[in-house]
Amino acid sequence: MQSKKFKYLAFPALGASLLVAAGFAVFHSDPNNMKVEADKLIEKDNYAQAQVVLSNAIASKEKSKQDDMSKASLLLSMGKLKANQGKFTESKKYFEDAAAIQNKAMRPQLLQLAESLTGAGSALSQQGQHEKAEEVLQQALTIRENNLEAGDPAIADSENALAELYYTAGYYPQAEAMFKEASGIYEKKFGAESTKVAIVRNNLGGLYFMQGKVAQAEPLFRWSLSTFERTSGKDSVNVANSLVNLAEVLRMQKRYSEAEPMLKRAVSIYQAKLDKDSPNLANALNNLALICRMQNRMADAEPYYKQSIAIYDKAQENKAGLASALTNYAELLQATGRQAEASQMRFRAQNKIAQR
Repeated sequence: MQSKKFKYLAFPALGASLLVAAGFAVFHSDPNNMKVEADKLIEKDNYAQAQVVLSNAIASKEKSKQDDMSKASLLLSMGKLKANQGKFTESKKYFEDAAAIQNKAMRPQLLQLAESLTGAGSALSQQGQHEKAEEVLQQALTIRENNLEAGDPAIADSENALAELYYTAGYYPQAEAMFKEASGIYEKKFGAESTKVAIVRNNLGGLYFMQGKVAQAEPLFRWSLSTFERTSGKDSVNVANSLVNLAEVLRMQKRYSEAEPMLKRAVSIYQAKLDKDSPNLANALNNLALICRMQNRMADAEPYYKQSIAIYDKAQENKAGLASALTNYAELLQATGRQAEASQMRFRAQNKIAQR
């Protein structure tokens, strides 16, 4: 499978497809109860606190040398936490470590294995390892189809993850069909205006956008944004992801005055909810800089580019995103007569593209 490459690579990781159960719980010292607490914190976008809880629980398991299914569950939750922050190198390791434990278990643990494989496959997809990602995601889908009733939401989780892979690889008809299949399952199970349906429609909007179908993408992004604001909260990461996507549609239509406040709002949410080295934050800053540059506001754009590049450099996570920010910054430098600096940025960008 050969991926298609796009100049700006403006979207964040598609959809928070690794959602966990909602609610809130009291902190417990037992690793199993700590896992429940962490999952509920993740659902509330309280990633810093969830990481402390999970790290303590995993450390407790490692100290007692317990590589059991409860440890695998903790690793799976940590993988979700990292994935929701766009840290796919880290998330992949946690998912793979969980799968290694689950793979040694007997048949009753197959569904947990499928969940870990779906997370690992999604991380591989985001890293551009499309063939390996497809193999892992298909394995997870097969497990679920063989062990669940048709129309189970877990099957839709696999279909959504595979559709995301096909979307990023440029296989649009396959992606569209799977997104629609997953959306139908979620709608039947959870209702038409649920978070799960909004995730898939947000992804479908991204698919249409990448095909130049802006008129089809915009209403999907707006609907998803409205739904996320109602179901996840107005300051949720889901909302920020949707704002970034909608702003990109508006940018393509040169509706800069509408796009800019959306990106600033997304940046504010990411800064409050995610780690300072989150690739999602770096991406939003890159897009915000581009909006300013398109309006010939170079002095406003440059600090955003610098912040974006600094985050990407620190995270060492998203080579494509870093290459995009470097390329965009080089264009600003070129436009302001700083040819030597522009050449340096282009050279760095080319190196990152070659490393993909």
